[in-house]
Amino acid sequence: MPFLVRTSEDVLPSRVAWPFTSTGTWLTFAIVGVSSGAATWWLESCQASAECTANAWTSDFWGEPRPTHDSEYCETYNYGAFMQQHANSLSNLVFCALGLLVFLCGLADMVRIKSILAAPTDAPYHVENHAILCPIYSFMFGGALLTMGIFSFAFHAHNTRFTQQMDVGAIFILLNVIMAGAFQLNLDPDGKRSGIIMFRFVLFVVTFGLSYLMTYYKYSISTLELMLGQLAAIGIFILTAVFRRTRLRRGKDHRLFFRGWRYIFVSVILLCVGYGMRELGVSLLYCEPDGAFQFHALWHALCALSAFLIYLFFRSERMHKPKYVRDQQVLPMRSSARRDPDAPVVYVAGDVAEARPVY
Repeated sequence: MPFLVRTSEDVLPSRVAWPFTSTGTWLTFAIVGVSSGAATWWLESCQASAECTANAWTSDFWGEPRPTHDSEYCETYNYGAFMQQHANSLSNLVFCALGLLVFLCGLADMVRIKSILAAPTDAPYHVENHAILCPIYSFMFGGALLTMGIFSFAFHAHNTRFTQQMDVGAIFILLNVIMAGAFQLNLDPDGKRSGIIMFRFVLFVVTFGLSYLMTYYKYSISTLELMLGQLAAIGIFILTAVFRRTRLRRGKDHRLFFRGWRYIFVSVILLCVGYGMRELGVSLLYCEPDGAFQFHALWHALCALSAFLIYLFFRSERMHKPKYVRDQQVLPMRSSARRDPDAPVVYVAGDVAEARPVY
């Protein structure tokens, strides 16, 4: 679909390797917008329907509503309604909308890779970053955002012990996906599939295994300490990649740099501002229990945007020595084969044994 998905040559100039053409971008945002609007309409219709409300939350599956105080998240709990906290529930659609957008980005990356691999053997494909090389990461990131939106919606719409565990589990999943993405920045595809396979293995094990254990033992361990540990690990993995693999430390001959540092900085700022907004609502200093605007709802939106900016940061990864892939094989670059240190080296796609530099 060349009219929707960019070619590798068109993706390169983009700061975040945006995968869509202008037509594809408009269509993608239209899909996200229509889906979000349809979901909002359905939820509001269910909120106004007594039959939907009565059948939506069965105690046999979801459990009995917990006795809570309205001051817990400021907004009044309307027991018996489909969405007990209206604003705090609907605000989770921001997670779902951005999750769908990330999922579509991964789909576009997969389409572009498949078209390149199906092309003649002299057609190269740029491997600019791990997210493009492994579209499954975009699927996982988008799925984590969707899970966060759905599970957090369930918690604020029907507050039970089970839905609270779902909400916390979704946070663990999202943070673990981000942590795996930060970890993969330290992996170097070295001409074999070992780096890619290792990344996929780590992604699945960390995301599902660790998230399951954290959620299962949620009431036995400190949730806050686990989340702080995850955030610390994300920062450590990113800083490790910066000092080990970026040209900021090793000069032009090193392998990795980022074009989207602003995204990670803005992401941290949004997260801090969002947390401040959350605390304002919890402290009741600026609390309107029955108001349409809720600080906790703003916290949801800012967290979703913060996570999306981290995804854009991962897409801004660039390799100073470009690599190409063919038949799922990453071809190595050899600096000794370069005549001019400042001239780009291109490897013709094909079998590794037949790879040769072209100047």
